[in-house]
Amino acid sequence: MFIAVGTPPKEDGDADLSAVLEVAETIGKNMNGYKTVVDKSTVPIGTSRKVAKAICDALRVRNAEYEYKEVLND
Repeated sequence: MFIAVGTPPKEDGDADLSAVLEVAETIGKNMNGYKTVVDKSTVPIGTSRKVAKAICDALRVRNAEYEYKEVLND
């Protein structure tokens, strides 16, 4: 699975990761088996950890456990 959504700059210049994290949460809500998750290359360093947390949190809410591999950019 590729996460390749817009990350427009916020007023302070930081990337707006809301769409990225929304997709990550959706992945966690709908996972039904092993997945490989790839973040697009233009996200800031550290985003992969936030994506992993969003997926894990959504899985935890479902009381589900699935393995996934995230291709890290950091």
